[in-house]
Amino acid sequence: MQPTQAENRQAWADLKEAYDAGLLEWPASSRVSFFGELPGVPQCFADAIADQPNTPQRIDHIADQFDEPARDTRRIQYQDAGWRYFTRDLPGGAITVNTAYEIARFIVSPDESGQVRHVGTYVGVTDPATGDIQNLSPFDPWALEHAGVNGYWFLRLYQNTFGPMPPPDIAVPPAFVAGYPFPELPYWLDYRFQWGRDNNGTLFLIPSNHALRLYFVPTSDDEQLIKEMVGRLVGFTQPIDTLPAAKNALYAW
Repeated sequence: MQPTQAENRQAWADLKEAYDAGLLEWPASSRVSFFGELPGVPQCFADAIADQPNTPQRIDHIADQFDEPARDTRRIQYQDAGWRYFTRDLPGGAITVNTAYEIARFIVSPDESGQVRHVGTYVGVTDPATGDIQNLSPFDPWALEHAGVNGYWFLRLYQNTFGPMPPPDIAVPPAFVAGYPFPELPYWLDYRFQWGRDNNGTLFLIPSNHALRLYFVPTSDDEQLIKEMVGRLVGFTQPIDTLPAAKNALYAW
């Protein structure tokens, strides 16, 4: 027969009395109490921490934006980033089709939010007849295709800007590009953000501790018409836990 609850309670009371009296040794599993005192911090550690200077706290007064802008926690930091690739400087002196070229990178630190307000893209295509760079129409979204070059653009959000950022991706297979797609424009085939076009303003919200990376993937260049590739991401960053940052996220468009 199984013991009753009363018998179990009486057995436990007898065992505990024997343990407390020292007649029996406590089982190993019961020797450490979860509510016992934990070992304290070694004194040498406490002394080393005490010797460290305190981190100065920011002073956020309403006049800081005028008197001391560098100390203002609501500051806006402008960022204009991009690279230019000349095909003469690439391996083999030409682009590699079906590979990704990173042409701009907008970086947001862990304690900031970012807003990209402008995207600029440009591909210099040679005119086979004259050998000069063609002046592609800023009003033609398919200007590259009409000039004899095909390709597509895409954006990737890359996390962990707190560590060293990787070097620019040059001729990397698109499947090997790190990050995840930007939801608004995972990729596009047209030339909507061509350099010099007046309607390429954006409002892309970039999360904290992320970088927005712009890529171009040429899919055809049989006559090696591409001579240069340029990208540009322009915007600003600011502390994330501030009312101006929240207002800019809502109304900066």
